[in-house]
Amino acid sequence: MTSQSYFRMEIIPGRTEIDGRVYDYPIALAYMQTDQSWIRPEAQIEWTLRYHQVLFDLLEVERRGLQLTLLSPAGSDREAAFRKAWNRFEQRSQACREATAQGADSMAIMQWELMMDAELDSTAATYILYVDPYPMACEIHVALGPSWSMGRMGKLLGSNNFSATMGLSFLWKRNIVGFDLGIADATMQQPLTLHGELLPSNLITSRFNLHLNYGFRWVSADRLTVEPMACIGYSSIIWEEVDDAARSFSLGAGLRIGYTLLHDEDFGDLRLLLNVMGCYTRAASLHPTPAGLTAYVQLGIASRLHDVNIFAR
Repeated sequence: MTSQSYFRMEIIPGRTEIDGRVYDYPIALAYMQTDQSWIRPEAQIEWTLRYHQVLFDLLEVERRGLQLTLLSPAGSDREAAFRKAWNRFEQRSQACREATAQGADSMAIMQWELMMDAELDSTAATYILYVDPYPMACEIHVALGPSWSMGRMGKLLGSNNFSATMGLSFLWKRNIVGFDLGIADATMQQPLTLHGELLPSNLITSRFNLHLNYGFRWVSADRLTVEPMACIGYSSIIWEEVDDAARSFSLGAGLRIGYTLLHDEDFGDLRLLLNVMGCYTRAASLHPTPAGLTAYVQLGIASRLHDVNIFAR
């Protein structure tokens, strides 16, 4: 996308090297096409130069706003974002031409210079923004859905469960670290011995889970994210009308898929989550000792709070 004027604005797609620095996100550029501009010799005076500098400052302000839009979920439609920024520049440059009588009114030019200096000072720093494409973020999520236990774990403690989790994750660069607290309910299928006490079948079992998670951002395209995850977990298993409890430990892996529903520059993102996880779980203090695979499929929502750091180059 490029503007059609001797003032030019352009979007360069991601993975671009400029002055030795590689940018993994789209870059908005603003410049003047010198071979498409000219001026009569008698008009080459100081006020003409200052007038055209004001026009270019107008373009630079819009470029900075466009760059910030491109780095947010709102910038997924680059064509619309570019057209909005360019139309705003054309409207303001036309207002400047009228107010300054095409650069002939020196007092009006000075007023526009003061206004543009203030706008440039209040916007993010010069020519190209360096923005961390993976800023530090904190995400609170809640999810629920069915789970299935296989092997002896399923035969003894119930194969069809309902699970719910809530947790907290921290994202830095591509790394994700966090924890989940969850509960899963089922009906025990066979008698069990817990610390020498026989537990009859058909008791309601509840598993309270704590999972520590580590993952990384594998795919990040517009509003969609795909994050492979690994976890280590601890569970406390309790039974209806039984005072004692058993412990179990688990190792697992899976995927967390997110889609950004809403984006707010002040408060962050609201995301829809799909969690698909498989865990190998082994329980202690029970006879026979249950062990097996447990699969989780959960749908949930997440609120992501983030802080984008902007530095001058």
